[in-house]
Amino acid sequence: MAHLPKCFGRLLHPGVVLTHELNQKMIAFMTMSDERAELDSVIGRLRQQQDETENNAEALSEDDFQGALRGRPVTDSNEEELHEICNQHLGRIIEKLATNYERLVYLDAEIRKMKSTIEKGITAVNEQAAAAAAESSM
Repeated sequence: MAHLPKCFGRLLHPGVVLTHELNQKMIAFMTMSDERAELDSVIGRLRQQQDETENNAEALSEDDFQGALRGRPVTDSNEEELHEICNQHLGRIIEKLATNYERLVYLDAEIRKMKSTIEKGITAVNEQAAAAAAESSM
């Protein structure tokens, strides 16, 4: 394997060769870690969109309030449509956030399981290498 994740490199004894299966699990682990980083990025962008949409909705509400103070009717159909558009947009953002957070929860569980499996595999490989070294020195 060209690049060993740092969290596993410290566990591997010098000179120990990893099995193909263990290499494949590490590749899967790194892929899941990359996906998690991408999910974090997507969630960050969605949170920013949510903040912007909420700020726009607050500005519209403030405009309505100021208009009402000046005696302007609040039931302007164009403004109602803008409110509805904001609400729909915010609803879609929240649905996307929920989907991404759900995937993140499952992905974190998968990553923890995979990490544990890899750590056990490294321990086994280290023990096999130590046993082979002890046998050859006899």
